[in-house]
Amino acid sequence: MKILILSYSYAPVISPRAFRWSSIAEYWVKEGHNVDVICAWMPCLLREEVLGGVRIHRVGGTISETLRSRLKKPDTRSNVRCNNSARITSSGIKQELLYFIKWIHDHSWKKVYWPDYACLWYIPAFKKAKELMLMHGYENVITVSLPFTVHLVGLSLKRKFRQINWLVDVGDPFCFAEDTSPNNFKLYRYLNHYVERKVFKFADAITVTVEGARKIYADLFPESASKIHVIPPLVTLEPKQASEEPMFPKDKKIRLVYIGTLYKNIRNPIHLLALFEELLKTNLASRLELHFFGNIHDCQDCFKPYEALLGTKIFLHSTVNHARALQAMKEADILINIGNNNLFQLPSKVAEYVSVGKPILTIAKTGRDSSVEFLKDYPASLFLLDNVVLTHPDEVSKVIQFIRHPPHIEASRLEHWLAQFQIKEIASAYRLTFPSKTVSA
Repeated sequence: MKILILSYSYAPVISPRAFRWSSIAEYWVKEGHNVDVICAWMPCLLREEVLGGVRIHRVGGTISETLRSRLKKPDTRSNVRCNNSARITSSGIKQELLYFIKWIHDHSWKKVYWPDYACLWYIPAFKKAKELMLMHGYENVITVSLPFTVHLVGLSLKRKFRQINWLVDVGDPFCFAEDTSPNNFKLYRYLNHYVERKVFKFADAITVTVEGARKIYADLFPESASKIHVIPPLVTLEPKQASEEPMFPKDKKIRLVYIGTLYKNIRNPIHLLALFEELLKTNLASRLELHFFGNIHDCQDCFKPYEALLGTKIFLHSTVNHARALQAMKEADILINIGNNNLFQLPSKVAEYVSVGKPILTIAKTGRDSSVEFLKDYPASLFLLDNVVLTHPDEVSKVIQFIRHPPHIEASRLEHWLAQFQIKEIASAYRLTFPSKTVSA
């Protein structure tokens, strides 16, 4: 089977979709399939290379991608590793100039681009896709969002090559994602809805990660409802012998660890930080630490009231690679999950949290949160409503008990629960969306 995957982010870039699809692509290669990937070029990466048997084609303008990498805030720039000569200084006149350019960008280009920040990638991606299609004659094309621009490339490809089987993989929603709007919704709301409906109409299959997303899309686009499938998160268990260097010193500290990107509108740490402050008033205070791994994005202000605790009780580690994130999970005493404040997105790290068999503390706005639903059968889990956790003393007491006496989960039960999220099951679920005549290797 010949497969072309279009994903803006791909290994070694650090992102949930890059991790998911690099794992699936490499698995398919091992099964004997031919897989090409078109993704965005990033500074310090080769334009063409083979990783894990997958042929990778990185396209995009040097100026636009380099500028985008520089416009990101300091804690969000560690997507790929560069040599020292390619690194961007974080101080002095250059940094001030970058912040000034970003301000101009946010108040001009960001207000008018469509469908999202990756719009300039459309032309080189479509050009490369046509070239590869004529060269290799793929039976199956998969487009992965976000960004939504990737699906526009797929739409144009499907219109030109009607014979292909086109799978649209929706990592994050587009036309109803107002809390993390990909563009100016005041200007483009109706256009967003119209074009996403068009994508769903032309697609042969659509996949989402949670049932909540499937239901919303089925209501929005009932004519395409039968094509929408739920394929859950992917968990890749690392070999036990391949351990990383320790993340934390071996001492008697109790470490609460959060891994993932924070967003003010959908996943912010305000209630977690307030709860931690309450915990520091208990006799556990001398042993407690709270660690954040990942981009804090637009949540810097959430940490300002706790500046005195930064570096002593609260630690911001920025982005780390997947292996180091996994090591932090393994060494954590309690893993922290912050709900997404919606029913259609599942924090990408929740399934991996479960994979290490550690206690998970979830703080969410509603019991119908997608991660609460995901963890309902996981025995080492505690759920708290964010608007009552500090107003009810019993809730804080529950947390203290959870920390003092964390529940244990048997290895056999954990292994059985995780079976549905392994690479074999996830890759097979995607292949089942292909027409039967293309499923065999």
